[in-house]
Amino acid sequence: MSKIITPSKLLVPVPVSVPHHTVGDWDKSTVTWELDTDLYISPPSSLNIWGSGNKCFLCRLPDALNLPDGRVITWFHIAWKDNFILSFRNQATLGNANLANTYLIRDVDVSKWALAKYVNDAYTAIGEIAWTHALNTWYKCRLTWWTTYDAQNNPNFAVQFEVDQAGQWVSKGILYDIANLWQESGTNRCGPATSTGYVHYDDTEIWKPEE
Repeated sequence: MSKIITPSKLLVPVPVSVPHHTVGDWDKSTVTWELDTDLYISPPSSLNIWGSGNKCFLCRLPDALNLPDGRVITWFHIAWKDNFILSFRNQATLGNANLANTYLIRDVDVSKWALAKYVNDAYTAIGEIAWTHALNTWYKCRLTWWTTYDAQNNPNFAVQFEVDQAGQWVSKGILYDIANLWQESGTNRCGPATSTGYVHYDDTEIWKPEE
């Protein structure tokens, strides 16, 4: 657990110090997206994904193809409530993008967030945490996932959701899934994921544990 809470190797370059990663670094499940030059955190643009139905962008970089433990830091801007935000432990193979088998973090409404999963396209809600947020507002979040173990060495999947508040990371809760799906899979991808409306992303970083 301690290894993943303080990961040290950045996979996608930090946008404030080097140019943005390109759209070619992502597999995309949708054509309804754009680089929005009117609404962003760091110039010249942010990623805007819109429309109804499940959609995702999954990172193609070699070091990001198998992250059973990992972290995503991103700015996001939601126009409509009840939306997915991030997909992780996604089982889609390189060259493909879908939400058929994956964990997700989503906003249930403006005061609740949920950990959920799709298994063979079947959706299951796992647990909820409380955090009130406004629509059409930029927020910076940090999502960390890892396998933890109890006293009998039984594995449990842990997911922590944090929000940047005045420059400090504030945990909104840790959720667990004892099923701990796909830990041993050779494919565990991650990236932005939406289900409805408009969601903007900017300055997205993907991290892996210390080696």
